[in-house]
Amino acid sequence: MIISISESHEDSFPLVVSVPHAGKNIPDELLEHFTKKNKLFLTSDTDLYVNELYKQTPNIGGTLIVTNIARSVIDPNRDANARDASFVQGGPETASPLFLGLVPQKTMKGEQLLKAPLTQEQLNHRIKKYYQPFHAALRNQIDITVKRYGYCIHIDAHSMPSVGNVGHVDSGSERPDMDLGDCYGKSCDEKLIATIENCFQNAGLSTSRNEPYKGGFITQNYGRPDQNIHTIQIEINRALYVNEETHEKLPEKFEKLSAIITSMLEEVKGLSL
Repeated sequence: MIISISESHEDSFPLVVSVPHAGKNIPDELLEHFTKKNKLFLTSDTDLYVNELYKQTPNIGGTLIVTNIARSVIDPNRDANARDASFVQGGPETASPLFLGLVPQKTMKGEQLLKAPLTQEQLNHRIKKYYQPFHAALRNQIDITVKRYGYCIHIDAHSMPSVGNVGHVDSGSERPDMDLGDCYGKSCDEKLIATIENCFQNAGLSTSRNEPYKGGFITQNYGRPDQNIHTIQIEINRALYVNEETHEKLPEKFEKLSAIITSMLEEVKGLSL
């Protein structure tokens, strides 16, 4: 299954949570395109267990949309039309920052992922099979939600390394527990980001707004407050709940954080935008 959609059937409210980077599935036929076949290496930039942190979304009344495909195959949080020669033959020479484009050429630590740029046909295959279904499901659910309730609260859920990697604007710097991105006030109502911010701070977590992440393609593309779509990107510091080297959960910390996320969703449920 390429994507998972978990919907609420009772006590629903206008919430959609998308998780574009938690997938670990790499189709066998694509392994030959990578420099290594080691799954830990190929999923090193996965937003580990974020889908599980938000697993209570349907029980609270929202919809959870998750892609099961690893971002090393294709990144749903990038513009499908933004192509460059680092990952596709015939693309413009100017590469994306850190070579983290639609198809990442390197990991966030600068390790080479792709053996060579893909052909246009290979890229188009990935877009059609793995990228478009996720965005079609997300767009459909947002449209349904707005039509039903008059507005949609959309959380794009991510995790981030605890320290900025080489090439990041905050390279070498320790990061806050939570970074909330609203494209500097453009993608959602102030009440939404303030509510989430207060919830995390009341739980003893440090927060930032739009630093180091303001919101990626999904936040920028879907967040339209003037059309009653309020999108916020939430980045969780991985050190809060996981061993960043082994990718193993830290069970007690994970359960504590999961409860905080659920409490935050309950707070959001009380909003009217």
